[in-house]
Amino acid sequence: MTMWRCIVPIGSIVLAAAAHAQEDSAPQARPEWRYQVTPYVWFSGFGGTLRPGNNLPTLTVRESFAEVLKNLDAAFFLHASARLGRNVILSDFSYVNSSKSGVVPPGIPAEGSLRQTSFTLLAGVSVVEQASNTVDVVGGFRTWWVKASVKSPALPADVSPERNFSDFLIGARGTFRAGERWTLVAYGDLGLFRLGSRSTYQLMGTALYHVNPSFSISAGYRYLDVDYRSGGVIVDVALSGPLLGATWRF
Repeated sequence: MTMWRCIVPIGSIVLAAAAHAQEDSAPQARPEWRYQVTPYVWFSGFGGTLRPGNNLPTLTVRESFAEVLKNLDAAFFLHASARLGRNVILSDFSYVNSSKSGVVPPGIPAEGSLRQTSFTLLAGVSVVEQASNTVDVVGGFRTWWVKASVKSPALPADVSPERNFSDFLIGARGTFRAGERWTLVAYGDLGLFRLGSRSTYQLMGTALYHVNPSFSISAGYRYLDVDYRSGGVIVDVALSGPLLGATWRF
């Protein structure tokens, strides 16, 4: 009996160790791609300075938050992201056509409009991953197609120059779970090197309500600033306003 009393516990230890070794040697599950697609509406107005070219008057426009909806002519927006483990890809397409009345020196009434189309593509990694909270650092570019129009009695004809340019960006996005059904997202990016515009930056905050594991609705606010100057053309404007979106995850 004494021998069996020694063999049984020793055998149990050996079997447990073998099972643990099998678990450690088992192949780890490979991470899979996870995707999100978010069409959204951005009720964006704009304010700033537009000059269509050399020797032409500069139009200064100003907006208040209450005028955002009134000044919006058309808009379309689509955001998409993909994640594989700690790697993340972000993209965004936006089209905004806004108009605003203003004045040109020496106080002559004028009307300005800004048609802005942009495509942003960023890639990066998660530097923080804790439960449902993540912080991503990303870099990439945003390409702009901008048309600024000015109509005024001070001008012999309507002036509508178009400019295309690209900005290199660095940015960060934080995702924070706030309860069972709520997620808060904060995002910001900044233009680098002044290869396209003189400066550009963006700030955005949204709150998502998870209807189910694959679908959410969101609301937030977005501010986008760009200062482009070339060939006498000035487009120094800020676009801002609330946004509403719907997200599908798969």
